[in-house]
Amino acid sequence: MSSAPSTPDAVAPVLPRSAAHFGLSLAALGGGLGAIWLLAAVDTGIDSSDTLLVTMIACAVVALIVGAGDLFWQRVYRNVSTGLSTASLRRADPLRILVRLLGLGLTLGLVLFAYWLFPEYGSWYDTYWRFLHYAAMVLLPLAVPYFWWTDKHLENPKDAYWHLGMLALRGRLRDADGALLKAHFMGWTVKAFFLALMVVFLNNDVRVLVNTLHSGFGFNQLRQYGFLYNLSYTVDLLFCVVGYTVTLRLFDSHIRSTEPTAFGWVIAIMRCVLRDATKAYRDASGRRAAPENGYHGDRTRDHARQEQPCPAISFA
Repeated sequence: MSSAPSTPDAVAPVLPRSAAHFGLSLAALGGGLGAIWLLAAVDTGIDSSDTLLVTMIACAVVALIVGAGDLFWQRVYRNVSTGLSTASLRRADPLRILVRLLGLGLTLGLVLFAYWLFPEYGSWYDTYWRFLHYAAMVLLPLAVPYFWWTDKHLENPKDAYWHLGMLALRGRLRDADGALLKAHFMGWTVKAFFLALMVVFLNNDVRVLVNTLHSGFGFNQLRQYGFLYNLSYTVDLLFCVVGYTVTLRLFDSHIRSTEPTAFGWVIAIMRCVLRDATKAYRDASGRRAAPENGYHGDRTRDHARQEQPCPAISFA
């Protein structure tokens, strides 16, 4: 009696490489949370009700650790997906760089105009306006040497910023790359919409962490729960804010594409609105907790509803 034919061993699937190194991300998380704890533990004179400086320092620590690791260890700029060459491909063209910088300025100007146009972006986003002010003081001066370097190393230096700048200078839409500009503005729409929310939420969570570390846990279970709840969101939002802010080819973190269909955008916005609105309502829904925990217990629920933004308004 013959034995049954043996089946060949199944070939193990080849898993794609992770976009981020787990150890590096873990180190960045430890650095960011450690910065929050250190600034809360040391008497720095920071007002506990205004923790934006703590928030931005924590984000800077995360960005520096991930950025340094990606550049000097992982060397992600060598990835084919960056569109960059490790060797200089050409001499820098000052005129082309100026056109690209013009495109960047127009992009930022349109984003600021949209913030001004939609009434949703009122006083609730004051923290975000200050974040943009401080971030611009650091990042905008760095744009000039970055554009100069990428002009020499980009495989195609005529990127979306160049096309937008040339469109503004010449006014000939037929000469612009419509598909490239569409992807450019869709990516910036995602950044502008979500970064504003993420910065405000992150700062609120950091304020709770700092105030709880100042006052101590004790045996108050509500305080312990609030601390862990906001800590979990802080872990998420630290990387969200840094990721949305630093979308650069140098780190291979640029936006590849965005959802091309209106249906996909509606589903994504509905999902985020439900999650973010739930968190916003919880953060200011008039919980009768101690003020030092970061909750505004003296507010009524109706007042909280009036103060919270509705992200869907901008897309209604």
